[in-house]
Amino acid sequence: MTNALAGVDAMIEPGASYMLLGRITQADVAMFVAERFARALGIDTETGMPRLRNLTKRLADTPPFALTEP
Repeated sequence: MTNALAGVDAMIEPGASYMLLGRITQADVAMFVAERFARALGIDTETGMPRLRNLTKRLADTPPFALTEP
């Protein structure tokens, strides 16, 4: 899982609002869930995947994600 998320991290443009196409897509939802799951398992995404973690933080503040927070 760490290697897969590191690969996703490498694909993210620094400061990007979304993973692809400049808008929310299924890629954002999948990435968001995977990053949250990784942190729950003890994977340090803050240090190891900083672009992934920053994008997740930004998305968490948007209505589609904030309204569905468990």
